[in-house]
Amino acid sequence: MQACFTLPANVHLAFCDRCMIFFDATADRYSFLSSEDAELIMPLIAIEQDGPIAGLFPPTPTPAPAEALAVAADLQAQGLLVAGLGGKRFQRWLYTQPLKELPRRIGPRSDLLAFRDVLRLLWCATAAKAMLKALTLDAIIARVGRWKREAPPCADWPRFVDQLELYKRIRPLIYRKGGNCLFDTLCMILFFKDHLSEISWRFGVRLRPFRAHAWLERDNALLDDEAATVHDYEVIMEV
Repeated sequence: MQACFTLPANVHLAFCDRCMIFFDATADRYSFLSSEDAELIMPLIAIEQDGPIAGLFPPTPTPAPAEALAVAADLQAQGLLVAGLGGKRFQRWLYTQPLKELPRRIGPRSDLLAFRDVLRLLWCATAAKAMLKALTLDAIIARVGRWKREAPPCADWPRFVDQLELYKRIRPLIYRKGGNCLFDTLCMILFFKDHLSEISWRFGVRLRPFRAHAWLERDNALLDDEAATVHDYEVIMEV
């Protein structure tokens, strides 16, 4: 069947265990589509690359168009698909390089914390909470994307690592990490705003049990997460 549906700009799609997970960033809502329905609808969704997504589904007889269109109509009613090729084509995020964890800096001395650094992180945490309360996630993503495009190139890796260590030392004074990866990563984005040109903000999903997670990377190195945790997630969106 010829592809004839695309995704709205605010909707993102990932495959987990042969099932589809839709993420509506405006409503902050995840929707699940079974593997049977996913196999019906996949040939109708335009993708970023030409040709089928290799290895995603085994060869099967072409399903009856009526069945696939019924699934597509239900997704349209939920605002997860749009008819025609004018929307966003599906792009599957595939990463072949293993992620690394940045080691904590260990040395004979530690720099003294400055009061201005504590105030800086306090401002970032306050701003992150305000953004999450006042804006939709879609609007936050658009804003971070703009900041990333406007950020200057930053190649001073040692200074970045020093700043990251500073952040990790100050954070316990402001808030406790854990339980809210969205807030934590957004706070870090604000703290490292000058380095955003080289930082990737990634969102992932997993099934059984269903979970969503957000993390930050720089040059395939996790900024504040564990590789064993992140590898369990299928990337659904990247900023």
